[in-house]
Amino acid sequence: MVVLALIGLGFAWSPGWPFWLGLLAVGLLLRWLPHRAACPVPSLPSAAQAGSPPGGADTFSWWAQSPVVLYRVDLAANCDDSSAVAGAGAGAGAGAGSGRGDISANLLSVFGHDPAQIPVLTPWWRAHLHPEDVASVMAASEYDRWPDEGMIRRYRFLHGSGQYIWVADSARVLRDESGAPRWLVGSMINIESQIQMRFQLEREEQRYRLITQNLQEVIALHAPDGRLLWLSPSTRNLLGYKPEQLLAEPMERWLHPDAWQRWLALRAQGAEAWVGRSLIYKFCLPSGEWRWLETCFARFTGEFIVGGASLQSVTRDVHERVLIEQRLRESEQLYRSIFDHVEALVFVVGVEPDGEFMFLANNQRHEKLTGFTPGQYSRRRPHELFPTELADWLIENYRECVARRAPVNYVQFGEWLGVQRYLDMVLTPIFDADGAVSLIVGLGTDLSAQRQQLLTLQQTSHRLLQVTEVAQLGYFAGDLAQDALTWSDNLRQWFPVDAPGAQREAGLVPPVLAALAGLISAVAVPDRPRLIGLLSDLARGVLIDIRRDVLMRRRDGKERWMSWSVTRLTETPAVLRIEGSLQDVTERVAAEQAVARSSRRDAAVLRTVAEGIIGVDAEGHISFANPAARHLLGLTGQSFTGRPAAVVYGSALPESNFLTALTDGRSRTGVQSEFYRQGEGAFPVRWSVTVLPDEFDVEKNGLVVVFSDISEMKQHEAALERLATTDELTGLANRRAFIERLDEEFSRAGRYALPASVLMLDIDHFKQVNDTHGHAAGDALLRAFSGLLREKLRRPDICGRLGGEEFAVLLPNTPCRGAFEIADRLRQAVAAMRVPTEDGEVHCTVSIGVCDLMEQVANASEALSRADRALYRAKSGGRNRVCGCEEPKTCVSSPESAADDPHRAALP
Repeated sequence: MVVLALIGLGFAWSPGWPFWLGLLAVGLLLRWLPHRAACPVPSLPSAAQAGSPPGGADTFSWWAQSPVVLYRVDLAANCDDSSAVAGAGAGAGAGAGSGRGDISANLLSVFGHDPAQIPVLTPWWRAHLHPEDVASVMAASEYDRWPDEGMIRRYRFLHGSGQYIWVADSARVLRDESGAPRWLVGSMINIESQIQMRFQLEREEQRYRLITQNLQEVIALHAPDGRLLWLSPSTRNLLGYKPEQLLAEPMERWLHPDAWQRWLALRAQGAEAWVGRSLIYKFCLPSGEWRWLETCFARFTGEFIVGGASLQSVTRDVHERVLIEQRLRESEQLYRSIFDHVEALVFVVGVEPDGEFMFLANNQRHEKLTGFTPGQYSRRRPHELFPTELADWLIENYRECVARRAPVNYVQFGEWLGVQRYLDMVLTPIFDADGAVSLIVGLGTDLSAQRQQLLTLQQTSHRLLQVTEVAQLGYFAGDLAQDALTWSDNLRQWFPVDAPGAQREAGLVPPVLAALAGLISAVAVPDRPRLIGLLSDLARGVLIDIRRDVLMRRRDGKERWMSWSVTRLTETPAVLRIEGSLQDVTERVAAEQAVARSSRRDAAVLRTVAEGIIGVDAEGHISFANPAARHLLGLTGQSFTGRPAAVVYGSALPESNFLTALTDGRSRTGVQSEFYRQGEGAFPVRWSVTVLPDEFDVEKNGLVVVFSDISEMKQHEAALERLATTDELTGLANRRAFIERLDEEFSRAGRYALPASVLMLDIDHFKQVNDTHGHAAGDALLRAFSGLLREKLRRPDICGRLGGEEFAVLLPNTPCRGAFEIADRLRQAVAAMRVPTEDGEVHCTVSIGVCDLMEQVANASEALSRADRALYRAKSGGRNRVCGCEEPKTCVSSPESAADDPHRAALP
């Protein structure tokens, strides 16, 4: 037993062995001790024995220099004081039967207390516990419930120097023949340095969290079976959860069931199955939305093992990329489900490796136009479906799209199912992971259809192509002074990190940076001096951390922009522990350079011509605003910071406002509402709000709002709406808009039993006006005729030009008799109208057909047809006349209805 104790304590004391291995040996000693009081309990070294030479009768004579304090407590003597716990004992020389115990003499050297000066150990020991630890330690003193293998407790104990230190107390209960607790034996050791080291590690972890909190990826550590052990703070930015929320519940709570099954399959294969694996799966956000993520696994090669972690991973948001890839890989049925309900015809062309083309899918609109069913169209080449000349021309357009790597627009004319069609076609290339054109999406519509629908589809297609390559990340860590750095596998693959010798001889870097020489040698020559200077300042302690973007050449010859982020972890000059990472930021730098090139002519424009940006603190006050925001809100030259953010809305907050993000914590994008411009009033905006995470700034976390003035866009939309519903020449409603209003009025009149009538008007001999006086005179006559209709009719009456010289008028709340009288007065007014032209005055007459909307008419279309037939009778009967309402029951109206006719006030 003594030999085993010496070995264990030697391991614990030796700097070359882990502390826990020594504790294990001591634990084995305690387990070996007898369970019964009948077994002899060894005596412990006393203060008097501590000075005895080793090797004598007292084996523990050297114990005064040991870091482990051993003790033995007689529980039978302490039965009247149940609070006696591990670590309690008696002063040296006290008898076990006195209710005291034995404690090794090295209590003085380890904890600064002389055992001989302790009258009664239990109250003394309790008085030296830290006040915050007394309750938890005393609660664990029920020896009847102790397990046979003993317990280990940690608490703070008052050292003889007056400072509290952390103690690890390992104890075990020995029982008598009846199983009652008899002896308490164990050891106490000072673990203050280990606790402080843990605090230091926590501080380093906090620093690392600050570095990683703004990453667009989530870094995680995993157990060999894939279980999460640690997550970076960027978890909240990317996923909307705090790390502790995801660590507190099983992973299946957040993963889609399909993803969880794949996760279980990998877990069953062992740790090696995860290495190098890239998983794309659905993850449940706090809003309940499923979002696609990609997680890449690698071995955890860090110097310090965290909680048994053997795997590390990087998780990125690939939602948009996955959606696009899904659309490209879906079958013919998926393509139809996407495109069958759009007005445009859609087809997909595959680009073969040999440069040939094959049709893959078409929608129902395409099928109706060409007659090719999906089964006939899919997996066919152009020459298999179309005549040779047309197929050659189509292939020429496809090749142009592939060569230009950009959308191609052309007009296709042909006869489809016996009908001549003019099709406006757009070919959009789709790129694969290597950047090659793998698919071509074709969109087409009749030139007579609304162009806006095609433009919308084109914009949607472009948005589907916006796939951003996720940057790669490599890291290194170690001691510069010892020339000992560890490198991630990807850094070793990218750059010559293990070739510092030749670079040192060439004098590339100072000797202190020799370990980084191989990596620095890959940096472009213009960026190298500045990077070396920053690293030298870091090594001397002038800087704590650095961040620098430099151009580097990889082993494969590719030049990539890499962002260096290096932090000094120690303050001692002789120890230069650093930690650094290299992240591929080529796409970001390229974008920044593109912006810089486009704005180099006028740097001030970069600061002013942009969206408005304002910051909002946690209390809803504006913390900053860029010049564009001040300009858009009419606050240039005025104090803006500190004012309530609601000032941007004017007098009242709408239901959908960005301040709601302060309470629900949800970011929003693309919201349209109205802001208030000082001195002018409300104007339409599109805004997005980002919620700053709690870790960003506990005192000032809030919102960042980006907005832009969309007044011009709204005006453009209104203009397009007017173009879609208004005849360009006359300003009246076009045919489609008039028929829509006619349908609405027919439904309203039928629902409420209200009278309504419709007029069909046709200018007599209009072709003669064009032939005699020219088309300009004809246009002038049409405009004058339209103006006369607007002048003579009420505001609620709807006038429309159905085509050419044919017009229609909808008369709500007007019975047939009143409509007939109105039509005749209109006829007379047109006959008296004179229109001046360059060739002199022109005049015309008009024929009119009248129909009652509510008299034996099944729908609005039938009413229009009846009015048209009445118009035909007026034309056939000699023109310049009104026909319709021929049956007596539709012609005759009461005097009251005629007197109440609202048109009597509108017509002369």
